[in-house]
Amino acid sequence: MFDAIKKHDEFYKIDIINEQSKADRQELYLVFEEVITVKNVYSNNEIDQAITVIFAKRKFRAIYGCYESVLEMAGRGSKSVFTGWISFPSQQEKITKISKETDFSDVKGMVKVRIYNKVGDKISRRKNTTIRTGYIIIEDEDRHQLLEKLHDAFRRFRLEVK
Repeated sequence: MFDAIKKHDEFYKIDIINEQSKADRQELYLVFEEVITVKNVYSNNEIDQAITVIFAKRKFRAIYGCYESVLEMAGRGSKSVFTGWISFPSQQEKITKISKETDFSDVKGMVKVRIYNKVGDKISRRKNTTIRTGYIIIEDEDRHQLLEKLHDAFRRFRLEVK
């Protein structure tokens, strides 16, 4: 998975990990520009606080996450899949063009896509991590393929403001 992440140098890559993680920090810094440690990665409050610090430091176009989950396949037992999401970017101004949910209907493994805004909406300054134009959730059995699908969704998203 790290090779897939590394090749996308257009992204500023940040990893948020558990304090007690046994991951080799030096190896993480070969892939990520920043590694943030929290007590519990499953705590929404801790993740929100970490992301708020990140937003205060620099301007972002998108945030995405990737984690492993288990998908129950009817009649076939459990099958391990990887689930990822990407928040679509926003920009403070009036929207003149924006993607629609149907623009992503052909994405294989798509679980859900939401576009909150429409042409004519005025986007305010982002104050926290919950303000976004939308998101997409995708699943795949292969981490590398999942990352490619997430990056493709990001590249396909269109937002023009005036």
